[in-house]
Amino acid sequence: EMRLPPERAQIYAHKVQQFVDKHMSSDRLTPHAWRMRWSEARTDFDSLKGYLNFAASLSRFGNLLMRDLYDVNEHSNTDTLSRMRDTLLSKWIPELTNVTATGHSLLKSQQWSFSPTLVITADLAIIASDAAREANGGGLGGMTADGSWGRATTAEEAHMHICVLELRAAVENLKRNLVRLKNNGNSKILIACDNAAAVSWIRKGTSRDPQAREALQELF
Repeated sequence: EMRLPPERAQIYAHKVQQFVDKHMSSDRLTPHAWRMRWSEARTDFDSLKGYLNFAASLSRFGNLLMRDLYDVNEHSNTDTLSRMRDTLLSKWIPELTNVTATGHSLLKSQQWSFSPTLVITADLAIIASDAAREANGGGLGGMTADGSWGRATTAEEAHMHICVLELRAAVENLKRNLVRLKNNGNSKILIACDNAAAVSWIRKGTSRDPQAREALQELF
């Protein structure tokens, strides 16, 4: 079962606030200032999207909120940047803080209190995975069927670095859901992973780590 424990929600909320404080203060929301800082902000931005992608997959309207983040790029205008800042501060942080305050994990079956303000097409699927020393799991989010799965780590995986485990979980999640994705007619797929190294490896399609390269060969 996919879940977001309170302690991880607290970490996510801290990372959101940290990103806003560092890159999105009011004097930095002009297009010129954003472009000048883009090379520095991009790595942190990609990492933030990785964390929130996983949380979004547990929310009925999470994919709508991710739209505000995926609309942002190096050449974004002030309105787009302000909308993303507002989404991070007024929606993501309160909801993540609420999970922390109540002490209850956010489960796949629960609905967050986000109000949908955007419309996206039904061809988008978010596939989210997570890994730990004890177990791996994943499933489909967004506007698709559930497709959830989970399993204990193998003896071989018990000695792997957590970044490799996260990558393997993401790859396995995609492989397990390929038929479901094709049947649903999904032409756009977002891989949600809360590990920055695994996200970077997937983006590049390669890694210096031999175990990561082996996993990527199954993806590409």
